[in-house]
Amino acid sequence: MKKQYVPSLFSLVPAVAMLLLMVSCDDGPVMPEYAATDAKVVYQVEGRVSGLDTWPANYTIALAAFSNEGDYALYSKPVKRLEGDKISVSFDNLPQEADRVEICVLDRIRQRISTIYELPATAFSETDADTLRINIPDVAASMFDAVQKDVFTPTCSNCHGRSNKAAAGLYLTEGKSYEALLNKPSQVAGGTLVIPGDAENSVLHQVVSSDLTTGWHYDHTKEVVNENTRRLIEQWIVEGAQK
Repeated sequence: MKKQYVPSLFSLVPAVAMLLLMVSCDDGPVMPEYAATDAKVVYQVEGRVSGLDTWPANYTIALAAFSNEGDYALYSKPVKRLEGDKISVSFDNLPQEADRVEICVLDRIRQRISTIYELPATAFSETDADTLRINIPDVAASMFDAVQKDVFTPTCSNCHGRSNKAAAGLYLTEGKSYEALLNKPSQVAGGTLVIPGDAENSVLHQVVSSDLTTGWHYDHTKEVVNENTRRLIEQWIVEGAQK
């Protein structure tokens, strides 16, 4: 009579391990890093945003959600460019961690470069409708508008035009700054303030990106310290310094 072969416990270990590996590999899709809220309403955001053609391809105009702790988007969706300056974007869920929702400019790693329009919390009030349309006001959002809003107005204009005088005769207030910079001579450094297409030889770029001003009456190196902002000014000039 032949002996019946009974596999030992040790001989079964590789087979069991392989079975577990196969099950784990077929256990469904990997969950996203940020869990989305339950979709109940489709939000349709529409409006007119001018100046978007001035942004080069390494930037994205998007609807994005952020936490209050960071500048990296938890969720983003590029806006659709329609006829003229019209934009449109729809979404039906947001990360639970989101504190702010904006139409904004993002770089390639989804870091916020400039806010175009922050959607108010009241825009997401409860509704029985399947689709809720949110209309944003008309916004000027060229690269230069971003430089003005994020750099010149809050920082530079304190000395350059907000009071009765403008340091070195240079006005960087809204409505005056573009004409004051483009192909205009610098009264302090010599050279030209902004040369379209030539950031390296533009005094504005030298002021924010080098130690040029360390020997001046006022050292400007501590005013614009964010590298993304410096890069924005540089690329605005390289792309032709459009208004």
